[in-house]
Amino acid sequence: MRCKWIIITGLDGSGKTTLQTDLMNYLENQNKTVKRYHSPYDDYLKSLLDLSGNGIALKDSYTDLLIFALDHRLQNYRIKQAREQYDYILSQRGPIDLFVHAAVWGFNYKQTYSILQMNELDTCEVLIHLNANPDVAYQRIKNDKNADKYEYLEYIRKQYKETKKVFLEIQKENKYLYQYSKSINIYIDTTNLTTAETFGRVLEELNKNKIFEN
Repeated sequence: MRCKWIIITGLDGSGKTTLQTDLMNYLENQNKTVKRYHSPYDDYLKSLLDLSGNGIALKDSYTDLLIFALDHRLQNYRIKQAREQYDYILSQRGPIDLFVHAAVWGFNYKQTYSILQMNELDTCEVLIHLNANPDVAYQRIKNDKNADKYEYLEYIRKQYKETKKVFLEIQKENKYLYQYSKSINIYIDTTNLTTAETFGRVLEELNKNKIFEN
């Protein structure tokens, strides 16, 4: 069986971490080998992101964009290696997230594509877009001691719009997102869903698309 790479993207507070854990437990219970990743991947680059910018365009967001782009390009080598060793790769966030955040910072898709050089990066088999009402999402994460500098309500409201937009642009086969139009794209609004219900809907979609076939 060819290794399948599943990226869970979407709004902060939409349930990405829980879904990743639920999928990992499900697959391991099926005796599948699974590699789990979380972006930012590189510890050194993550420390630089903690120091640079404040998520507001025209201040230092360009530095953040470059750091995230480098992180994804370095991770691309790990993905290729993991494909040789595991049945499934589960990533929380991926290059697609950079299109969302960069749009919030004021960059267009063409600029983000150019910096990422998307045509040189591996493409996932499945892209799961989680979204939620921004006020609800913020309530879920507002007391998180490990929250990053982007997890504040005004930012999340903008992130919500761009998360929805990027999914729609993939369906339109936007030329800068064209690689993802070849992936299976699943969009779920988790506003009124429990984590178990979210997992159930994702599992239904994955089974329907035969992602978990041997």
